[in-house]
Amino acid sequence: MEEHRRLAMAAAFVILLTVWSSPAMAMAAAAATEKLKIAVPLKHGFRAFVNVTDQGVTGYCIDLFEAAVNKLPYRLIYEFVVFDRSYDELVQSVSSGINDAAVGDITIIAD
Repeated sequence: MEEHRRLAMAAAFVILLTVWSSPAMAMAAAAATEKLKIAVPLKHGFRAFVNVTDQGVTGYCIDLFEAAVNKLPYRLIYEFVVFDRSYDELVQSVSSGINDAAVGDITIIAD
């Protein structure tokens, strides 16, 4: 199980760096005057992946996201936005432009 988790983390890290380190994203980030809104799910159960408290947002997914952002060749300005609705609505909020991205224990399937 640990090997599977490590491989999943590496794959997510590569995807994030591939998309956000492209020249187009670098130019967009440099031109951005507003913080990117990164949605995180508000969970009331298992909090190892994402844990929202009054002091901020922590967890495995947050650590992975911040490690990837720190590897980018430019400064990415962002803020975490707590999202207290379904995962389908979370993904839709990114697709519709309400949020710029989402970080959490999110699975996207063909359905």
